[in-house]
Amino acid sequence: MASGSRTGLLLASPAVAVASLTLPDGTAVIAAAGDDGSLRWWDAPACRPLDGAAAVGAAPVLSLASVLMPAPVLTSASAPGGLAGRLAGLRDGRTVLAAGDADGVVRLWDPVTRVPVTTLFQRPGRRVVAMTAVNLANHPPWRGTDLVAVYNDLLVDVWHSGSVNGTLSAMAPGAGKLAAVGHQRIIGAGVSPRRLGYRQPVLLADRNGTVSMWETFGTRLSDPLPPDPAHREITGTAILPGAGDGITVVTASRADRNLRIWEPQRGSAALLPLSIRPRCLLTAGDALSSATTTGSWPSPSPPVSPKAIGTTCKGHAQIHPSGMKPMLTGMACDVPNGGSGVRHAVMACSGRGDVRCRDWPGAGSAPAR
Repeated sequence: MASGSRTGLLLASPAVAVASLTLPDGTAVIAAAGDDGSLRWWDAPACRPLDGAAAVGAAPVLSLASVLMPAPVLTSASAPGGLAGRLAGLRDGRTVLAAGDADGVVRLWDPVTRVPVTTLFQRPGRRVVAMTAVNLANHPPWRGTDLVAVYNDLLVDVWHSGSVNGTLSAMAPGAGKLAAVGHQRIIGAGVSPRRLGYRQPVLLADRNGTVSMWETFGTRLSDPLPPDPAHREITGTAILPGAGDGITVVTASRADRNLRIWEPQRGSAALLPLSIRPRCLLTAGDALSSATTTGSWPSPSPPVSPKAIGTTCKGHAQIHPSGMKPMLTGMACDVPNGGSGVRHAVMACSGRGDVRCRDWPGAGSAPAR
């Protein structure tokens, strides 16, 4: 993985989403979704394709998220038949893959057999443009995962993997609340790396530049980051540990060559000019990097504050070959490393279907989260 060399044959189409998971035996795998509807799998430590692992669905998969299934709970709703019955066999502490597609369908995949096991929910006429998952394993009395899905509008769905009946939450942030703080078309969702209150909140990013922070049960935390007409058409969002106990939120847009830096706890926002046009933002631990429209990857740098970012993001040394052109669509992954921590690694997928992996330079490893 350290070399950044190509991993196997070219994909049939560009990858649009990447996720890493850990199998019950401790093996780490990476899943990549192509815009032709394919879903392919890699052995994460070796970063090599898994034979016979390609599958094609009826609609392109647009978003992926790993979902922790809690240990079984015996209830009358766990009987065979219906959604709860089908999920009961998965509730054994394993991690599964959620895949959202262009038809508004969210399915669960078994990463061991690499086949879909059930449909969680469907929103006909909508595209599942982004998903994220809040792992509640260390947040008693909650169990499992809150899966958050967004659709390029004002709908936000929350599904809890420990729900007895397997239905969507009725307490997700509503369209009225979201519109009131400036949202119009939500295209990104991410989880805070730190607890802010009882749990790690979810941040929702709008195409117009608005970013707001919520509990998955519908309570908003802090004032939102308002839209910026000069920083619109958001293409990437990153959330990292900030100064003290806070967080730092970074966005990139098609409209300019700036990174917009927001520190919610301080109520501060600033623009950091770059010499490149960032395409997407990648994080590993407390390090940030961005893929560019020319196919280069700037070296990672730790965004502790806007001032620190301005100091450390001046160099843009490539950590992947320039042969990755055109624009990259990959992501950074935290690859489990022997159960005691994670290796920070980049899996890069170009617009030509080229796939490359390498360890994140200088980031080393971090405690498992």
